[in-house]
Amino acid sequence: MVSITIVTGYLGAGKTTLLNHILTSDHGRRIAVIQNEFGQIGIDHELMVHVEEGIYTMENGCICCTVRDDMIEAIEMLMGRSDALDQIVIETTGLASPGGVVMTLLTHPDAGELFTLDGVVALADARHLPLHLERGPEAADQLAYADMILLNKTDLAAPSELEEVEHRIRELNPTATIIRTRHAAADAGWLLDLGGFDPTRLDIASPLTARHEHEKGVTGVAIVEEGAIDLDRFERWVEELLRERHEDIYRMKGILDIAGQPRRYIFQGVHALSSWGYGERWGEGPRKNKFVLIGRDLDAEALTEGFKACRAGS
Repeated sequence: MVSITIVTGYLGAGKTTLLNHILTSDHGRRIAVIQNEFGQIGIDHELMVHVEEGIYTMENGCICCTVRDDMIEAIEMLMGRSDALDQIVIETTGLASPGGVVMTLLTHPDAGELFTLDGVVALADARHLPLHLERGPEAADQLAYADMILLNKTDLAAPSELEEVEHRIRELNPTATIIRTRHAAADAGWLLDLGGFDPTRLDIASPLTARHEHEKGVTGVAIVEEGAIDLDRFERWVEELLRERHEDIYRMKGILDIAGQPRRYIFQGVHALSSWGYGERWGEGPRKNKFVLIGRDLDAEALTEGFKACRAGS
């Protein structure tokens, strides 16, 4: 099964530099990168072996593919090649939310059989991210979907600016891993083994507070509560949320203590799509429910109270 990683980020954040890094690193994997045709091919010409139907083959066996319209056609074409791939990396445009790509992959009939979505990597320009967030919703949406965020160009920002930018990112996405980089130089192993759609990797120390009311936009709401959850109540609550707000709720992840169950209940959702099941058994320590919602114009207080109402015996 081929694993797919999505790379997103605002214009100038460093996506092309990152793709260069992935394609030329000595990671021992056969990787294909799908780029938009109108974007500049970010691979040094001397590293190309040959070009065939828009496919640029690298000396280390990796390939770069440019597409005009249909991403799924490109994926199917790459997977049909005789030289089997280990990974496909898809670059989204700098002025678009990656949500459409995520949904397309998750709803494809071959998802889970021929390929799996490993996660989303977003790049953020450490110096200019505040400006990008002011220009429109795209930069915030890109960060909201991410499982890993590369805070790039850190050499161009003062330490105080980096702290402020990281705080702002945490407001948008309380669970993504943040890595500071220069020239988008990150370990390819980190980027290609995200397991991002695995909620068991949630690491929430404490609940986050929502932004002030005048700062409308993308926010992350992290809920950490003890107390067993009534599964029927929780499912009804989520169903109602998705029915009313599925376009505004980008991501949901959770690890829950279900009443009467010895194993962790694992929940995840992207817009109206959701999946759940039981994972490992709880250990000897306290059982803490961890539930995260990321989306636009979320009411943290109302969501927290709604979740609390799902507790057994409440």
